[in-house]
Amino acid sequence: MPDIPRLGDVVIARRLHADRSVVVASGNFSDLVQSYREHVRIWGPEPDGLTDTMARQGLAATALHLTGRPRDESVGITMNIRTPPINVFLAGAADGSVIGRVFTENVKTADASRFFLQSVRPGTQPTLSAIEVRGLDVLGIFEQYYEQSLQYPARFYELGDDRFLMVQGLPGVDREWVRALDCEQASGLTNGDGLALDERRFRFHCGCNPQKILEALRGIFASNPDDLFRGEEQVETFCPRCGRRWWIRRESF
Repeated sequence: MPDIPRLGDVVIARRLHADRSVVVASGNFSDLVQSYREHVRIWGPEPDGLTDTMARQGLAATALHLTGRPRDESVGITMNIRTPPINVFLAGAADGSVIGRVFTENVKTADASRFFLQSVRPGTQPTLSAIEVRGLDVLGIFEQYYEQSLQYPARFYELGDDRFLMVQGLPGVDREWVRALDCEQASGLTNGDGLALDERRFRFHCGCNPQKILEALRGIFASNPDDLFRGEEQVETFCPRCGRRWWIRRESF
């Protein structure tokens, strides 16, 4: 019986094209995107076209990026867009979960748009990359990160119907060939040629819970809980990663 993904899951398959020195990763993200949209409808304002597109592309690009990284690596990504002022937060964990939010209110910006990626592996110090980027296209911003920070080319494509694809260059790749790939040519690399490498499963999932929120609040307000509760017996808080809201009672704090 075929392995049927759960709602919210995407299975990303990778193929090696040794003749071109590239690895192609692709998957259908429709279930994962549906989970994201249902989550936003419950816990946040309905996204407009731009923020929905940026979140959808960001979640896909984060998962595709992780397929080419060690399996125990987790990442946190922030895109601070100058015009219009937007923050895109994305995260992907070693357990195969990805999460994302787009902020459009009270966003502070610098003199240029910037991309920050922090990666973490067990037993090692976190590493941080920070680059200036151009434009609003999230997939294009990921490509700028590969060129400027990782120093090798990668291309990200949206194929329609929430299908996404990444072409990742390997040592010896023809960089100009990768840069010139159009969407149709890139899609053709998934048609059975090359060597099947592996599959990875990702899901839209945050993992927040009342205890984690409580511990975070204690770290901030432990010395003066009145600043948090302001005379009330409970306070509504939200997860900074996914926007889910929780009520915290003073007696629990």
